[in-house]
Order: sequence, then structure tokens, then C-alpha cells
Amino acid sequence: MDPVFLDAPNHYAVEVVGNTIKFWVNGNLVIDYVDDTVPYENGAVPLTYGGLQFDWDWESVGWVDNVVVTDMR
Repeated sequence: MDPVFLDAPNHYAVEVVGNTIKFWVNGNLVIDYVDDTVPYENGAVPLTYGGLQFDWDWESVGWVDNVVVTDMR
């Protein structure tokens, strides 16, 4: 079953701990990625640095609401 709703709100969660990124859609874990390039080469940017982007293609329309970013350091 596809974890993304086409006609209802979707809930996303991202967790970044060390060199591991996990991404959930509506409570379903869809990405569990470990960046095994640690230690990084000079000039490389680790996964723990970056931003969050939602993108809709073509004639799709989307809204983002209630975004919460928590630094757990």
C-alpha cells in the first residue's frame, strides 16, 4: 500500500542522528539511510547540514503547515 495520501493531508517526520537519516510518511518509515562516507573529505558537507524542501511538479498543488524543527543537541 502506498503510504502517501493523494486526497488527504500527509504527515512527514525526519530524524537526523549522527550519520543516519530516517524519513517517515504518515507513520511509515520510507527511508533509513546511513552515510558511510564518515570521516568526510576536506570540503565535503555532511548530511547533518542542510535544509528541508517540499516540491510539487507539473500541475500538482500542495500546502505545508505546522512545520516544527527541533535541535536535540
